[in-house]
Amino acid sequence: MSNLPAVIDQKNLKRQHFFQPYARLLFALIALTAFSCSDSEQEEQTEIKSAKVFEGNLELLTQDDVDEVERQGYTQINGDLAIGQRDVPGNSIVNLNGLSSITAVQNLSIFSNILLDNLDGLENISSANKVKIQGNEKLTDLSGFNNLSRVKEMIISENKQLTDLTGLENIKNLEVLSVFRNPALRSIEGTENLETVNDYLGFFDNDLLTTIETLRNVRETNVLIITNNDVLKNLKGLEGIFSVNNYIDISNNNQLQNLDALNNVTRVENSISISNNLELMNLDGLKGISRVPLFSINANDKLSNLDGLVNLENTDHFIITDNISLTDFCGLTKMFGGNGTNQIFLVSGNGYNPNKFRISDGECSL
Repeated sequence: MSNLPAVIDQKNLKRQHFFQPYARLLFALIALTAFSCSDSEQEEQTEIKSAKVFEGNLELLTQDDVDEVERQGYTQINGDLAIGQRDVPGNSIVNLNGLSSITAVQNLSIFSNILLDNLDGLENISSANKVKIQGNEKLTDLSGFNNLSRVKEMIISENKQLTDLTGLENIKNLEVLSVFRNPALRSIEGTENLETVNDYLGFFDNDLLTTIETLRNVRETNVLIITNNDVLKNLKGLEGIFSVNNYIDISNNNQLQNLDALNNVTRVENSISISNNLELMNLDGLKGISRVPLFSINANDKLSNLDGLVNLENTDHFIITDNISLTDFCGLTKMFGGNGTNQIFLVSGNGYNPNKFRISDGECSL
């Protein structure tokens, strides 16, 4: 009897030695889980703390202004961000590196920065409603926008050394793309992934623009404007467009020779204007058009016939003026000689000026 407590103590001691490793493992797992949860919570808290938002519109006019954004640690601008002032050149901004923490803005304007030659620093911006890039004398491309994918309006103008639109490759959908008065722009490379431009697609006053071929994936737009592009010889790149919901204006393109790339367009809701294209020889690219309320063909010096309008049946107002080589109107026979309709037909200053009755009677050419 006197030895029983000692036996019990020895058994208990053995049990303690047996369970100790498992107890240590259990405590280790509990501690690890606790630390993991704690680390995860800390990371979430750090992310919340690190998202610093500037409320309101922010205008940056000096390099120190740009650098101050980095010093303050802003990640979002809940308003408009303007870099430079419109039509006020001469600020000291040479780089945008201090903006690399910014991921989103409402509207972004980059105006009249005479020393800025790239957009490095904007690479983390993924979304904006409207982007305007105007009057930046040394800017050659838009490569700083490599992550920009969600934007509604893109307006690019008066950038003297801009040669292409490299940097816009991640943009698939726009409401507005307006590119004008960029005297060194030769191509619009960078728009090859663009699929929709819902409201307005326009290129004008780009003196060296030779190609718009990268627009080949665009299918539809409201307004199509190609004007005052002196060396653009064709519209290759627009073959995918089948519908223009408002109007087309192709004017003052001194070397434009044809409209063949528009051959898939079957619907134009309001008007077509083809004017002052000195080398344009025919309208064959418009054979898909059967109806348009207003059609104007003016001062295309080498245009000799209207065979490209052979399927046109209905137009309310048809104006054909000052096409000095135009002597063949037989492409309008279907409209005037069949069941087509036309209310106003104004013809003057052409090589031949028949009225609609002559055309319907077969006197459609000289």
